Amino acid sequence: EEGGEDGTLKPAAPAPPDDTASPDARKRVNEAKKEVLPRLIEALKHPVWLVRRQAALALYNLKDPSASMALAETALNDPDLRVSQIAFMALGEVSSHAMDELLRKASVDAAPERAVWAAYALARRGDASGVARLEGEVLSADKSLRFTVVWLLGHIGRRLGAPQAELVSG
Repeated sequence: EEGGEDGTLKPAAPAPPDDTASPDARKRVNEAKKEVLPRLIEALKHPVWLVRRQAALALYNLKDPSASMALAETALNDPDLRVSQIAFMALGEVSSHAMDELLRKASVDAAPERAVWAAYALARRGDASGVARLEGEVLSADKSLRFTVVWLLGHIGRRLGAPQAELVSG
């Protein structure tokens, strides 16, 4: 839903449950998830960036809140920004309210390349506190950062308030 005139964002509506799977199939998926989750979290520390990125992507798809701390560590500290970006995207889907404080701090204090992704993760959860950072970076001298910010604002989508929607469309 669109944000109000006050610039607030509304969280994305949760996806409707997929009731087409049999209880047995759901049980097998949950068992497999329990087995693979620790290995994916461990893979976030692998020496090869592509392995770390794919682990973050798998965790993004699993949307399991128990991975939040490992994803936050990766998002804030991974030496490869491609890995960090996917970890921030995953945090936008699985983050807890306790993790939101860490994301708020990162959206203010982190280097711009990470701060905009932290702001995006917050916005995906309906927290507009980082949107000002995104708005400010639209005017960055760094063309790549400007492009990223517009892309991120576009992916926040209908949850943008009128001023942010104008930034994206203008």
